[in-house]
Amino acid sequence: MAAHACTEAVLDTSAIIFAVERRVSLLELALSAPEDVCKVIIPGPVVEELKIIARGRGARSRAARAALEIIEKERAVHGSILEIIDAGDLRAPVDDVVLLLAKNSQRVVITADRKMRKRAEALGVRVYSVAKASLSAR
Repeated sequence: MAAHACTEAVLDTSAIIFAVERRVSLLELALSAPEDVCKVIIPGPVVEELKIIARGRGARSRAARAALEIIEKERAVHGSILEIIDAGDLRAPVDDVVLLLAKNSQRVVITADRKMRKRAEALGVRVYSVAKASLSAR
């Protein structure tokens, strides 16, 4: 396979929770981007952030708990496409890790967070914002 034959998409916490709330699979969410996405990446710190949110109460915590289960199920079935990657020694806020992983490897970020979209754009990172029904190019 050629080096840049397809795009790797990095999901942030907001995109994963968005997918759960909309009952859309993570792969479906990523594959709806207007690029040829062949790999979906969830940074380790995003999973850790979901675990922290999941400990709480309320709708967001329930969504985070569901997201963790969905990630495991989808990885079991689509392990070659959906990958959790270790951020290594990166000790930075979760959003910074997502942006660095995307920028350093020419990946696209998928987010439901307006601030994250603006930060990605400012850094020259390709970003797709999840709208109410589908992904939209920004």
